[in-house]
Amino acid sequence: MRKATVLLIPLLFTAALGLEREVDEALTTAITAYRDGNLEDAQLLFVDYLTSGPEGEEPPSAAEAYFYLGLIDELDGNLTEAEQFYGAATDSWPDYSDALTALGTLLSMRGEYEQAQTKLERAVSLAPDSALALANLGFIYLAQDLTTKAETRFREALELKPDYVFARVNLGYIFMVTERYEEAVDQFRYALALEPDNLEA
Repeated sequence: MRKATVLLIPLLFTAALGLEREVDEALTTAITAYRDGNLEDAQLLFVDYLTSGPEGEEPPSAAEAYFYLGLIDELDGNLTEAEQFYGAATDSWPDYSDALTALGTLLSMRGEYEQAQTKLERAVSLAPDSALALANLGFIYLAQDLTTKAETRFREALELKPDYVFARVNLGYIFMVTERYEEAVDQFRYALALEPDNLEA
C-alpha cells in the first residue's frame, strides 16, 4: 500500500490559532508576534520567557512557549528541533492536544508509527473536534494498512471540515483500494475542485 503524504501546512497554520487554556500574560506579546509573522522576534520572546525566571523553575505557560518554538522550527524546516520542542511541551503539559498532534505528526513522517499512533490517539481523546488530529490519525492507520479505522477517522475529520483536501484524497484512496470506485471518483473530484493542482487526487 502506498503511504500517503502527511501535510505540514495544516499543522503549522491551524494548530496555533487557538489556545487550550488561559495563557500567562507575559507570553501574549510573543504569541502576537508569531501570529503577525514576526518569527524571529517571536522566537526571541519565547526563549526569553522560558529562561528569565528563577533557575530550575518553569514559567506557568512553558508548554505553550515550547509548542510555538516547535512551530517556528518546523516552518524553518528544522524538524529535529521542532520534535524536541513538541516533546518538551507534552512533558510540561501531558494533556496538550495540539502539541501531541504536532509530535505525532512528526513521528509519523519518519516512520515511527506506533509512537505516532499513541500520541495522536491521545490527542483525539482530548480534542475529538480536531479535524487535524483525526485526519493525521487516519493517516497513521492507513500507513499500517488499518483501512477500516483509517476510513472512520477521515470521515470524522470531513464531518468537521468538509473542505479538508488531505482527508478527502486519502478517503478516496481507501475507496479505490477497496474497489468502491464511484465513491473514490467523487472524493477525488471534490478534492480537485478545491485544489485543482493537487497531484495526489
